[in-house]
Amino acid sequence: MMNRISKAALAAITAIILIGFLINNRKDYSSDVISQINENAKASIMYKLGPDATDTEIAREYLTNKDFYDAQ
Repeated sequence: MMNRISKAALAAITAIILIGFLINNRKDYSSDVISQINENAKASIMYKLGPDATDTEIAREYLTNKDFYDAQ
């Protein structure tokens, strides 16, 4: 049987791996969304959010206002 320290260590390692997996998938998803945005829409989003915007912020802005940006 595992003692309490072993169980806690296993739970912590599992949580770290899961968090890493989720972060990696989020980056991949954001990159996929950004690759599909037309250049005019990208320029508008970058103008609105600023040059320091992350891929996640850009993807979120696009998806939130997709109809507006697709009309450009």
